[in-house]
Amino acid sequence: MDVPLVREVQSVLARAGYGPGSGLTVEVHGDGVRVGWHADALVRPTIAAHADDPEVAGLARMDGIRAVLDRALLSVFREAGLLAVHAPGGEVLVTRAGRPAPDGPAPV
Repeated sequence: MDVPLVREVQSVLARAGYGPGSGLTVEVHGDGVRVGWHADALVRPTIAAHADDPEVAGLARMDGIRAVLDRALLSVFREAGLLAVHAPGGEVLVTRAGRPAPDGPAPV
């Protein structure tokens, strides 16, 4: 487990404005760190506000927000000198430069 990398990722996120309450989670994953976003705080009010809308499931997925956040996170980590790649499930895998991302695709 790379505790210094976890702390570095948390620090990079905080400097970029993604501190506590942002919905981001940071977990150890192999030789790297997995960063995910849980949109519960947004999804529940969206579902309540659009309960009669037949497309409410699409709204609840928050695909657009997830895509923008994913791009922003990749940029933030890369600017900090870390290797960041897209991962299945809308997460970002982060490792130190020069180390392959665990279970991740090639960098984009």
